[in-house]
Amino acid sequence: MPLEQHTSERILGYDARENWRRLDQAWSQERRERFLYRLDVVKPLSVDVRVWPTIFQAEDRPDPQDRFGLLTTWSELDALRGAVTHAYQEKPLLRAWRMIAITIVLGPYCETEAEIWNLPRPAVSPAQIGPSWTFLGFDVGDRWMLSALSNCGFVAGVDNVPALRAAYSPVLNQFHLFSKLDDAIEFKRFSDRRLAGDHAPCFVFGLWMIK
Repeated sequence: MPLEQHTSERILGYDARENWRRLDQAWSQERRERFLYRLDVVKPLSVDVRVWPTIFQAEDRPDPQDRFGLLTTWSELDALRGAVTHAYQEKPLLRAWRMIAITIVLGPYCETEAEIWNLPRPAVSPAQIGPSWTFLGFDVGDRWMLSALSNCGFVAGVDNVPALRAAYSPVLNQFHLFSKLDDAIEFKRFSDRRLAGDHAPCFVFGLWMIK
């Protein structure tokens, strides 16, 4: 996976996300037209749980009380696996899910904004990307992991939607994520201008599927 020179990728946490909803089940045509830069995707995946729900949300279950980690993530993969196992023992999970890791990409592109990621935060375990994990793509979002790519709707009369789709659709993969870091960084800079005073500054996050 190519990374811009001098960047680093750190794991922020882990999650279990639903893996059964089809695009037409989760996204109405109206929602796709309002939020997506590429319309012919298999399914939008994201760091944002409002875009890609946890298995607990998808199964209409409460968030486990023992969850510990940054924002909506789990700091320990084993603890997450234990919570999913416990939930299954209480009431079998009906549908498929995937374990994922969420990373933050730091480097020159956000050098003046990265202080928040250097603040004390829960230590993660494991702390390194596993050799068998599959890279899903890069998302772009604010410090609260609200996705600028899939959860900041177009504004009528302000956003030139056809031009934006023409610019970004070709560089988004089947999951509505960036495959190349340079494209994600360019979109971060665009989003900082577009969302100034609201969700800026944005950052680049990586999503990895754990096998």
